[in-house]
Amino acid sequence: MGKIVDFREKITNRSIGFNNRQIEFFNEHPDFKPDIYCRIAIDLQIELIDEKYLGDLNEKKVRN
Repeated sequence: MGKIVDFREKITNRSIGFNNRQIEFFNEHPDFKPDIYCRIAIDLQIELIDEKYLGDLNEKKVRN
């Protein structure tokens, strides 16, 4: 059986362009995961603007 995930936490693919210098960095540092880092950075920006969109993530942060 698959894992049950909240609809709001499902990942939708979006096309995003990277500069060649960024692509070179990714190639030289394969442990760096740009998709994960970008999602974290966007959540930090959302938190600054309107944290209600983070939903359960706020509750988890308060508990920790």
